[in-house]
Parts: sequence; C-alpha cells; structure tokens
Amino acid sequence: MELSVVVPVYDESLFVVQKALSSVSRQLKSNYELIIIDDNPQRTDLKAFLQDFQSKTKSVFLVFNSVNKGLVYSLNKGLQQAKGKYIARMDADDISLPGRFEAQVAILDGGYDFTASAAIEIDENDDKIGFRKMPFEGVMETPTVFKYGNFIIHPSVMMRRDVVNKLGGYHDIPSAEDFDLWVRILFFHHSRAFLVTDPKVLYRVRANGISLANRLTMDISSNAIKRALNKASSLAEYDELIDQSFNESKKGIKISDWKPFQKYYNYGAREYEVKSRQLKKSPSIKNYFSMVGSLLLFPLTWSYVINAVLRRFHEGEG
Repeated sequence: MELSVVVPVYDESLFVVQKALSSVSRQLKSNYELIIIDDNPQRTDLKAFLQDFQSKTKSVFLVFNSVNKGLVYSLNKGLQQAKGKYIARMDADDISLPGRFEAQVAILDGGYDFTASAAIEIDENDDKIGFRKMPFEGVMETPTVFKYGNFIIHPSVMMRRDVVNKLGGYHDIPSAEDFDLWVRILFFHHSRAFLVTDPKVLYRVRANGISLANRLTMDISSNAIKRALNKASSLAEYDELIDQSFNESKKGIKISDWKPFQKYYNYGAREYEVKSRQLKKSPSIKNYFSMVGSLLLFPLTWSYVINAVLRRFHEGEG
C-alpha cells in the first residue's frame, strides 16, 4: 500500500464532509486507501452518511469511536489503522485540489519525511477569502525554521508512516499536537522535509472554528514548543523540556486559568481574524481602520500578529 489518507470527522456539516471526501475519492488509486475516523457517536446522520459513502467507494475504511475521544486520539487511531507507506492528512471540511496526492507522493519518493503546501482559504460558502503562504519553497532539515512559530498547514501534509510511528504519533499537546510533531520529525535523525508554495488544498475558515475558540490554549502550547526547540539540541532534550514545561504549567494559579480572561483573549483573536479577512477580501479604508480598531481593543493579539509577520519573512534554514 502506497498511501493512506486519514480524515477525522466531528461536527462538520454533511454538505462540507461530502465535498471533502469527494475531493479525496476522486484521487484514490488502487494502492491508496481512505481512513475516516468518526469521533461523534451522537450524530446518527453522520454515521449513516459515512456508511453510505463507504458502500459506494472502494478502499474506504471507517472507524467509529464509541465516545468522543478528541482529535489526538482519533488521529493516532487512524495511524494505527493505516497500511500505507505514506500518510496524507485531510480535515473533513477542507478540499484536496486535483493532483495533490500524486504530486506529494513524488516528493516523498525523493527521500523526504514530510511535505506541506500553501493553501487557498475559503469560507462556509466556498468563496475564496485569502491565501496561506509558505515562507519559502524548498528543503527543511532543522526545527529552527519554527523559531517564530508554526507555519505548516496541517491538512496539506503528507508524511512517512514509519517515521511518525517511531516517534509515537501525535502527542497530547493541547491545540498544538501538529506543531509538536513537525518539530519532533525534524529533530529525528537525518530527517528532511520539503515545502511547496503552490497550494494543494482549499482550507476552510469557519467563524466558529475550533482553532479560534481555543486560541489562548494554542498560543500557550505553541510558546512552550518554541521555548523548548530553541533550547534543545536533540529530540531527547526537546521531549524533556516539553514535559517539564507542561508539568510546571499545572502548578499554581495563572491569569490564563481565569474564564473571563480566556473569553476575552479568544474573542479578540477571532475579531482580528474576521477583520483581517474582511480587509483581504475588500481592501478599503473602512476595513483597514476596523482591523486596527480590533488590535487596539484587544492588544494581546499583537504578539500573534508580530509572529505571523516574522514567519512570513523568515527564510528557511535548510
């Protein structure tokens, strides 16, 4: 088996799930498989839809969690079920563009451990609203490329299964399990990755998306990962520093544990994302001042913006 495409499903509408799965099934070859993990046992409509889809599509395998287990568990469950030499990631509300999998398989056949691409952003109505760039095209051989944060678009990734399995799959790093995995892969002995600036996926941005609802958690985890990778010189040191960081974070009372602060931070991050996309879609003085206004009302968002700018202009240290 050459390729396993792993897709977890949870709260997405049947309409967008159908589009996501169709974009994969149209590219399935005889030596490809599609593994779908249903993590929402309460949704009988979703289960019936997936079973019907499986009955009409070759090489589709379904995994049903008996209770909601979360993304990390579901991803690792998909890895356990996978038989492919390579693993491609997809989310249930995104769309893989034609030729994505064949192009990425060719890259990994060249001796790379994972590859990722840029993405075109779409909204709930499939309208194009932005572009998620790669900071450069080419080879990555060191995790120091992530010193300003994670720029990898998770559903655009294809990776070598044996490397991911040796690393123990995804670790339970709250809202940053993907970032942690990319760092560990590049700390792994002689690992290499290849980035592509040409988009391979349509990345759906939902107003109530999980990433925006958990922005504070994501930022805390991402900052811990950045601190660890900047201090570590090996995978063992990185793992030790990450464990220490999260063990220490459980001690004492912090402002980030305060519910009103969490709501304020996450709402501010959401407002900035909404306003910045409005500006991208319709450049105008009104939308520009609206975005600046969101930064003045929610100044904690500034660090996120600064890191985003630094990532954009940071050249890879191949």
